[in-house]
Amino acid sequence: MPYTADDLAAVLDRLPQGKRDTAFDLVQKAKKWTPSPAQARYIDGLTKEAKGENARPTTQVGDLTAAIALFDKARQKLKYPKVVIQAGDDVIIKLSVAGDNSKNPGSINVTSRDGDWNSRLYYGRIGKDGTFYPGRNADRIPTLVEYLKAFAKEPATVAAAYGHLTGHCCFCLRKLDDARSTAVGYGPTCAKNFGLPWGNEKHSFELPTETEEPEDNEQEPETSWGARI
Repeated sequence: MPYTADDLAAVLDRLPQGKRDTAFDLVQKAKKWTPSPAQARYIDGLTKEAKGENARPTTQVGDLTAAIALFDKARQKLKYPKVVIQAGDDVIIKLSVAGDNSKNPGSINVTSRDGDWNSRLYYGRIGKDGTFYPGRNADRIPTLVEYLKAFAKEPATVAAAYGHLTGHCCFCLRKLDDARSTAVGYGPTCAKNFGLPWGNEKHSFELPTETEEPEDNEQEPETSWGARI
């Protein structure tokens, strides 16, 4: 039997601070109107979270040193670096670093590829210690942990595989129209940004010793249909 708004009202103080206002609003509205099916599911989910019934087992995906170095290199130039990888048949996920003002700064968010933050599916996050904390959508991808482990071990190789498979850069998603770019899975600009080799050029995504000035006008690129990625 799903939990009701009355059940949620009884455990509001157990929710994370960032979710209490939304939960309180749902409880108040339920006093006047019957919750929609979507609201009822959300009420049930929030109540289970407050009661600790939604806890999902965590998994170690490995040492993130190489992955963090890859992102750290890119953050010298890009405001929102991200990596897109294949996570199963016809399954594409996006990995991005949580910002300094987020709840878990420095962790790697795992989401679906398309849409804005509110419309993407959230599969979970990887902590700096390599622990994967699955989100409620993680069960949609049975092979997710397997691919995250592969990414932690060889981030550049796993990311480049997306470019090989789709003909689009695994970092900015632009179409690869150069044989050298297609061969490595990303273009020359992204190679420099992420410290990766391209053609005869060699770069390194080792942790930098000096911080370069970021570009002030860096914006998140858009897909061909206008959604931010």
